Amino acid sequence: FLHRCVEVVDADLEFDGLGLGPGQYQQLCSDLDVIIHCAALVAWGAPLDASLRCNALGSKRIAQIAHDSRVASKRAVRLVLVSTAWVHGMRKGRCPEWPISKLCCEGADAAAAVFPWLDPHAEMENCLAMAKQLQQASLSVSRLEEVRKEAVRRLGPSAEPSSLDAAAEEIRARLVEAQMVEWGLQRARHFGWWDGYTFSKAIAERFVQDLQSDTPYAVVRPSGVVSASREPAPGWVDAYLLVEPLIEGVGRGQIKSFPGDPNCIIDCVPVDFVCNVILVAAAKLPCEPCAAQNAAQVYQCASGDVFPNKLGEIEATWRDYFRHSPMCDAHGKAVEVQPVEFVRDAETFSGSLRRRFSGPLQACVRALELVPFWDRMATTRNARGWLEKKRRGIEKVLSLAKLYSTYTLNEWTFETRNSRSLMADLTDVDKERFPYFPTASWDWAGFWSQKHIPGMRQWVLKNAAPVNGQGMAKL
Repeated sequence: FLHRCVEVVDADLEFDGLGLGPGQYQQLCSDLDVIIHCAALVAWGAPLDASLRCNALGSKRIAQIAHDSRVASKRAVRLVLVSTAWVHGMRKGRCPEWPISKLCCEGADAAAAVFPWLDPHAEMENCLAMAKQLQQASLSVSRLEEVRKEAVRRLGPSAEPSSLDAAAEEIRARLVEAQMVEWGLQRARHFGWWDGYTFSKAIAERFVQDLQSDTPYAVVRPSGVVSASREPAPGWVDAYLLVEPLIEGVGRGQIKSFPGDPNCIIDCVPVDFVCNVILVAAAKLPCEPCAAQNAAQVYQCASGDVFPNKLGEIEATWRDYFRHSPMCDAHGKAVEVQPVEFVRDAETFSGSLRRRFSGPLQACVRALELVPFWDRMATTRNARGWLEKKRRGIEKVLSLAKLYSTYTLNEWTFETRNSRSLMADLTDVDKERFPYFPTASWDWAGFWSQKHIPGMRQWVLKNAAPVNGQGMAKL
C-alpha cells in the first residue's frame, strides 16, 4: 500500500525551496493538490532561534510552496496549517477561533487585540542576530578559558587532551543554548506569549497569512494532543511531550509537589480527533479567492469549553490507576504513589526548591573545592561530579516548573464552535469514519486509565502489554 500510494521527498524545512533542486522543486509544485503542514519543533524549552527556524520560517516556506504550486499548476491548492491553541498566549478567559491578525494589533481589529504590535520579519532577524552574538561571545578567550577550567574540574587534570576538548565544547554549547533559551523566554513574554514554542507558532501564522493573501486556507489549533481514542489503536501515542513526563513522574513517585491549581482546566484532545479535523477542514476549503481578512478558516481542537478536565481530577485518576497497575523502581519493587501537593504560586514553589536543595548543593560544591588538590583525587572529584549532577537536576526541575506552570495555572478556555460545527455537518457515514468528541458526554477518567496511560507505557516507555490486547488498526 505505502509503496503504491506514497512517494517520499527528502526535504528540509530550514532551507529555502526545502533544500530541493530547481527541477525537483518545480515537479513538486506541479503535482500538489493539498498541503497539510504539521511538521514542527514541539519543545517548550528549545532555544528561540531553533523554534523560529523550524516553526516560523518552515511554515513560511510551506506557504511559499502553496503559492508557487498555484502558479505552476493553474489550479487551487489547498493549505492546512497545523498550529496550536496556545497561540493565544497570555490571554485570559474566552479564547475565540480568530485568525492571528485579529489577535494582534492590526487594522480595524486593534481594539480587540490581546498582543502588542509585532513585526514578525524584524523579530526573526533580531532573534537570529542575538543567537549569532551569543555564539561569538562564547568563543572569546576568557570564556574559552572558563569552560576549559570547568572541563578540568569535571574530568581531572590528568584527562586526555582530546577528552578535555570535547567536554569543554559540550559545556560551551550548553551554556550558549541555556542563554538563548532564557533570552527567548523573556522575549516571548515581552510580546505576550509564555514561551518560545507558542511565540514561534504565532509568528508562523503571521507569515502564512501574508503569503496566502486572499486564498482561503485552514488553521487547525490543537490544545494538548494526547493518545488516540480509536485509530490507529486505542491509546496509541509515540510522543513524550506535555502530560507524559508528569504521568511518569507521578507513577514513579518522583513528583511530590508541583506548581498548579487543582481547579485549573488541563485542555487535551486525542490525536485521531485532531487528524480528523485536519482532513475535513482540507476537504471543506473553498477554492475561490475571498477578502484577505476572511481567508483564514480557524478550527480549534480542544475540550475545555464542553468537557473540562480539572488538574485535581486528573491527578486523582492517575494515582488511582497506579494503585492498581503500579510502576516499579530500580529494584523491581512496586512504587506506592502519594498525593501530589499543588502549590498555587510558581515563584513560591521555585523559591522553596532553591532553599531546600539547589542552594545547599551549591554550598557543598564550593566547600569541597576548598579541599587542597581536590581535583587530583578521584574520590573528591567524583563527589563533586555527583553533587553537580544533583544540582543540575534540581535546576532542570526548576526550568520545567517555570514552563509547565503556565499550563497548570492557566485561566483560559478555548472556544471550539467552528470545529464542532465542521464535524457536526458530516454525514452519518463520515461521522463514523471521522469521529470527534460526542455531543452528550466524554469520560476523561476512562480515557486516562484505559487508553492513554496504558498506551504510553506500551508505545513510549515500552514496559507493558498492549492496551486491551488490541493491535494497530489497518491503514
